[in-house]
Amino acid sequence: MLYLCQGIVQRLTHVHTRGIIVKKNDVLALLRAMPDDIDTDALMYQLYLRQKLEAAEAAAETGDIISHDEVVRRSDEWLQ
Repeated sequence: MLYLCQGIVQRLTHVHTRGIIVKKNDVLALLRAMPDDIDTDALMYQLYLRQKLEAAEAAAETGDIISHDEVVRRSDEWLQ
């Protein structure tokens, strides 16, 4: 168990996923905002959610998005 915890701590201090880097201070702020008895799954979910939201914001800023109409068109093609 100790090895697992050390691995999680190492990953949390500098997570790099698809170009999004979570800084250690951001992770620590997230940890401080959570209850003292949070489980690992809840923590990992919060980090995952944060990464997805940051990636979506970055994509929107760079214009790397598709319109709602395009999503509907593609969905219609898939459903046929």
